[in-house]
Amino acid sequence: MSLHGCLGASTSYDATTCLIVDHELSRRIEREIPILSTSSLEEFRWYLEDYAELDPFNSERASKAFSALVAYGKALVSSLNFAEFLPPSELNKPLVINVEEPDQQGSTAVIFWEVLERLELWRPSHRPISVNIIRVIRREQGHAEPNPSTARAKFTNALRILIVTARSGEDNDVAPRLVSRLIVEASERYDNTISVEIVRPGTFEALKTHLESQEPGYFDVLHFDMHGVEDTASGTVFLKFVKHEAGSEYLKLRSDYRTAAEVGELLQERAVGQVVLNACRSACGSSPETNIASAFVHAGVPVVVAMSFTIADRSVEVFTEALYQGLVEHKLPLEAAASLARQAMVRNSNRTTKVGSVVKVADSIVPVVYLDPSINRPFPETFPELEGLEEEQDLRRLFPYGRETDIMHLESALLIGSKPVLLTGSPGVGKTTLLAHLRRWWAITGLVKDAIHIQLPTDPFDVNALCSQLQGYFTGIKSPVVPEKLYAHLNKHRCVIILDRLEAVNMNRMYGVFIKFIKALAKTKALVVIASRRPEKWLGAATVPHRLSGLRTVPGTQVVYGILKGAQELMNVGDYKSEEDFQYLEQVVNITAGNPLAIRLLAQDGLCILKSPKEYYFDMLSGKHIMLNRSEARGKEGLRSVLQLDHIADELMPERLGDGFTPVVFACFQHVLPVDDLGKFVQLWSISAQKLMGDTPQQKARATLEMLENAGVDMDDMTENMRMMIELMRLVAASSEDEVPKPKADMANIIVAYEEIDFPAIPIVSEILESGCTRFLSKLKEAGFLENIPANTTTIEGDQGSYHRGAMALHPLVPIMMRAQPGYDQNVLRITESIKQGFVYYYCYRTKQWPWSKIYYSPTWTQPREELHAEFGNFVAAALIGLQSNTSDSLQLVCLFRLVSVIQRGVLKDPGRLRIVAVLWELALTRILAEIDTLKIVAKEKPAPLVPSLDSVFGRLKSWAQTTPEPRSEEEETAEMGIFALRGLAMNLAANLAGHYHRLHSSQSPKFNKIAQSIIDDSRAHMPASLLPEQKEKMNRAFEHCEFGLRLALDPPHRLQEKKEVFKERMAYHRFILADEGSEEYPENQKSWEDIPFEILSLSAQFRHMILVNKGIRAAIKKKDWKEAERLVDEAFVMELNDASNDVINKADLLEIRSEIAQGQGQWRNALEHLQEAWRMQDGAIGGDLSVDERKERARKVEQLRRRGGEVGERL
Repeated sequence: MSLHGCLGASTSYDATTCLIVDHELSRRIEREIPILSTSSLEEFRWYLEDYAELDPFNSERASKAFSALVAYGKALVSSLNFAEFLPPSELNKPLVINVEEPDQQGSTAVIFWEVLERLELWRPSHRPISVNIIRVIRREQGHAEPNPSTARAKFTNALRILIVTARSGEDNDVAPRLVSRLIVEASERYDNTISVEIVRPGTFEALKTHLESQEPGYFDVLHFDMHGVEDTASGTVFLKFVKHEAGSEYLKLRSDYRTAAEVGELLQERAVGQVVLNACRSACGSSPETNIASAFVHAGVPVVVAMSFTIADRSVEVFTEALYQGLVEHKLPLEAAASLARQAMVRNSNRTTKVGSVVKVADSIVPVVYLDPSINRPFPETFPELEGLEEEQDLRRLFPYGRETDIMHLESALLIGSKPVLLTGSPGVGKTTLLAHLRRWWAITGLVKDAIHIQLPTDPFDVNALCSQLQGYFTGIKSPVVPEKLYAHLNKHRCVIILDRLEAVNMNRMYGVFIKFIKALAKTKALVVIASRRPEKWLGAATVPHRLSGLRTVPGTQVVYGILKGAQELMNVGDYKSEEDFQYLEQVVNITAGNPLAIRLLAQDGLCILKSPKEYYFDMLSGKHIMLNRSEARGKEGLRSVLQLDHIADELMPERLGDGFTPVVFACFQHVLPVDDLGKFVQLWSISAQKLMGDTPQQKARATLEMLENAGVDMDDMTENMRMMIELMRLVAASSEDEVPKPKADMANIIVAYEEIDFPAIPIVSEILESGCTRFLSKLKEAGFLENIPANTTTIEGDQGSYHRGAMALHPLVPIMMRAQPGYDQNVLRITESIKQGFVYYYCYRTKQWPWSKIYYSPTWTQPREELHAEFGNFVAAALIGLQSNTSDSLQLVCLFRLVSVIQRGVLKDPGRLRIVAVLWELALTRILAEIDTLKIVAKEKPAPLVPSLDSVFGRLKSWAQTTPEPRSEEEETAEMGIFALRGLAMNLAANLAGHYHRLHSSQSPKFNKIAQSIIDDSRAHMPASLLPEQKEKMNRAFEHCEFGLRLALDPPHRLQEKKEVFKERMAYHRFILADEGSEEYPENQKSWEDIPFEILSLSAQFRHMILVNKGIRAAIKKKDWKEAERLVDEAFVMELNDASNDVINKADLLEIRSEIAQGQGQWRNALEHLQEAWRMQDGAIGGDLSVDERKERARKVEQLRRRGGEVGERL
């Protein structure tokens, strides 16, 4: 029987008329059948295409989609009512339904006829033993007849299959070689019953040449494994071949779009009788112009199997295995084999997701069969049982993970060009593994006759020895060396020659000889591949370079899961299958830059098994020690990189005290190294190391001498400079603290300063450090552990700024191996602590010139965004280390708070990064609220009673009780301003967290929404009296806008009118905020409401002013300009925002400075009073718990001041 369908209205479960023709009884029956709405089609598209591949954790949505699909199928069966004309005697036979589609606009493409093959949808009383759907294209004008040469005898010889693959290999794409591997495996399994040829490269010209090399009708099946693309403007569909872009240094493959009609004409000319289209949506459309399968049948191809949706890897595997088993083993015609394969997909609906879990997807409706009406082959009465179909995807078929695109490029470069290919990549990236695999793959698939993979020795290059090795392998005669014999053999037989480890060869001025030799090899039929860790620029134009980058995130994560799966079974620990676990594993992979060796080392580390991915990731960011199991892996080829890096570190590690440099200083960097800025970083590290020794030169000298003594250092084993420095330290340690100048201001002052400030030079040590740093970088570059970053990865699309800090890609093994150095875990000489502190200082320093006064949208934020994007891991690591430390450095903390408040600008489209940012937001919010609680005590803040207004019923509390303000001390007013500023930052973080968790559908969202609202209420109730009226108006408007954003976080806009209202409010707010800027204008299409910033309460300007004041104080004291010094100290007191428990420019510090000024003027009484007042403030902050030595020191200072006052007759 046949069905002829005509489309009706596109509303959900609306009906269209279907005419059922029963040729046996000559009856015509009309039926109203359901069709799908646009929204239903989109939901089914997500379920079939995106669920397993992109969104495997959304099981609730998938369950609803499957239920809707079942309901649709039952409605379709019910509406057709086969019981009326299908006699019971026919139920024990297969039911073949021919759906006749017109060869013009208006086909039944939106009706999922294939769902009828699911027997569970039929009533048990009228259920056939099988249902088989075939779509028949009705003949129209212009429909070509099939080429007579397609009528070959039924498999009298081997089934001849031709495969053409042209895929991009992107994360969400079907692996380019998955289909060809499956068919090649089938050819090996069935011996001589199947013959497989592969079109290489995947160009249209190569396909045409391959078809024309044989007589018409030679190939039984042509399998297209490529993309189908529709031009929405013209409605034309194309097959996406590849082509080579001529004239480029690197072999660049570009898309080559060929219309379905053009390809179909070639197939008809070469009498291709059966086509399988793996192309996504190749059977989705309503005419030959928009439906590739229909176009092929229209062009004269008798049978076409195509896909109505994009099909996943696992689905391709099940369908292809069953299809060719039916074709080869059971001798079924293609249309029957396709029905058999669809039934296999029904029985085996498990689909392996990108996270290694298994979900069920009812995607058997995706493959469809189209027939020319002239084909009338009988269906088998019964279908055979299929064997060997695995329940889960065998990941070994995808090995090496994530290299399908590289393989396609390598094959294309070798076959299109006439030069050897130079394969480059960093250590451990997988060059040797990939080439070893390709050597086998190319031989199995018939690309080459033979292959050799040579690991080049480190000896001086000898062209005769290499030629002898090749000649002996290919011809069996090693000597005498006759290159002509080798070239003659290579001209007769296509072979592949792989020369690996070129970077290790000592060329010894033999560069020209090597180039001449590989050029001679390339002139033969041989395919020559050279592998090196370095770019080898000296090869010039003699080779076509191809860089092997790290794995993409998804295949890299699959490597981790492959390792963890066995470890979890062995150690009986749980699976990592939550969305959060997967995203953190993705970030671990990102830390490694996709380097397979680094991924394996981390995945095999016990921490990755015993800790959650989130804990492990933040351990990595925090610079924690990594334990590597070297004893097990020393003999493996992959760990040549580890041993080489060990050697570099050992070679540069100072042998004698005083050499001054250790490579461990790079332990905290994450993948990107700002090479041009390393001098500043090294200086900051050295200063942080000095600070950890003590506050005064005497304390530093004593601490250093004590550590040297505990370490048992021998004076004879020191450099001359170091011995001189130790003698100087002994003199300093024995001196009185009053006789030595006090140390300069804390480094935090420099970090948050706006203008460039020259760092203090560190004599001798600074030069040694920078020299050692340069040597280490040179060694890393030479060994391939430090490489240039491609220019397009450090600039954000659409930005006009540029990111200049000499950023280079640091091999992920470098920081891992540095942390594995002896002594790092034990913090010997406090080196680990000082390195982390220096790392935080450096990235705080990096933020000091960011445009904090324009925290809202501004073109001036282009470069900071680029820095955050390019060095996201480094900025996050610095913020994490700084916030986790117990520092009391207030300016450093505020600098970190500011950094965290804008760090999401480096997230872009990576949802995993946003999770990391949320953790930092929570950590910073906790620290800010703790600082606020401390300052509340100083400010004596009391809750202000609320007077509700009429607006309160809508959740807005605007009226506050006005009471007569009590007199406030300077200290209280300063603390009050500090609380208000910190609340501004806290409000921003809490609001961002509320929106973030709402998007994740997390129960945490209401919690942070309440916290943000509470902070707004507190800020509004305790607005500092010192604010000007226009500032208060601005703040109140900001509070209202923040509340507006919080309401949106809980109830986002859906209707167009609601979205317009949101946009209107956002624009009004920004125009109000920017009204006094003049030159800035907020772009109307910049961001959505989710990115509402609240950082306008930043205190950067005040801090900048404080720093300038402090510098002026020191300069005035140095000049003995006491009047100017006193004026500046008074100004600093007014601006002071820090609690007395902090150690940077707080009130106690300022009082000590006043004591110093009084001493300079000979005012001993005032000096003593200021000093005693400072001590009282410090005692109040720390509880007065002083050691005996501290009490003695204070007594000594008091006695000293009294003695000097007595000398001038001043009674103290």
